[in-house]
Amino acid sequence: MCSSCPEIYFALHFQPLKEADPRVEIVEMDPFLWDTYSHVSELGMLDGVQKMEWNKGVHPQLQFISHLPSTVHSEQLLSQFLRYMPDGNWLFAYGRVPLSLILSEHLYRRVVAAVTGTARCKLSIVAEATASCTPTLDFAATQPYDQHFYPLPSLRRMAIDMKKDVRAIGRPYRTMTVVPLEDQLIGKGQMDAWDFCLRRLFVKKSTQLKEVINLLAPNARVLITAVTNPNLPESEQLDVSKRIKDMDARDWSILLKAFYEWPFRPLDLTIHDNYASSLRSL
Repeated sequence: MCSSCPEIYFALHFQPLKEADPRVEIVEMDPFLWDTYSHVSELGMLDGVQKMEWNKGVHPQLQFISHLPSTVHSEQLLSQFLRYMPDGNWLFAYGRVPLSLILSEHLYRRVVAAVTGTARCKLSIVAEATASCTPTLDFAATQPYDQHFYPLPSLRRMAIDMKKDVRAIGRPYRTMTVVPLEDQLIGKGQMDAWDFCLRRLFVKKSTQLKEVINLLAPNARVLITAVTNPNLPESEQLDVSKRIKDMDARDWSILLKAFYEWPFRPLDLTIHDNYASSLRSL
């Protein structure tokens, strides 16, 4: 059990758990820092965990459970969890380890947003490409907020904050089970390329792919020929008249396959300062 709560909370809430069950180990380190997870491994807490092959099913012995507070850091952390799945890094070195999460409704909607949803974003696409994300409990099971969660703001403060901030204390939480897909749409070692293409193209999310594909690199329009090749099976062809926000994870996998096989693809996958000026010229 890892937590960044003040020491008094360990004494009041976590220590009794350890006393009740000797299997409970408490690590007083910030779960938002990756050094914490390295420390857990160095302490030998995972020594008895079996490493399973990816195609042998969901791990029956290891599970990650977390309450993600309603902050931008939680979104970044969940995004990193998903990004580790294709390469089998972090806990996923042990196999298809499920995640059981309590998270804000705002973040939940971003993760599960469908192609037609207004919350559709880069996180939605990476989630669709890497994991099955389903509700664990009915929404009503975690409502209302003040009967299930802490801290409790005053009603006046909560009413003011909730009008201004989608992450305000008092906004609903939901539960979600995240299970890595056996067949990952993102190939090993290709996460940086996915990041690059998603960031480059999603800034023009209401525009057709064929109109903005050159944002990937000069002469990237040659990729249109690659993804619309009539000699390919229909399942491997891409409708380039789709708007960026209407592309599902399978569409992105077709585009990324062509991008990755393109001999003139950029090797530097960072976004530079002059990127904004190139957008204004479109």
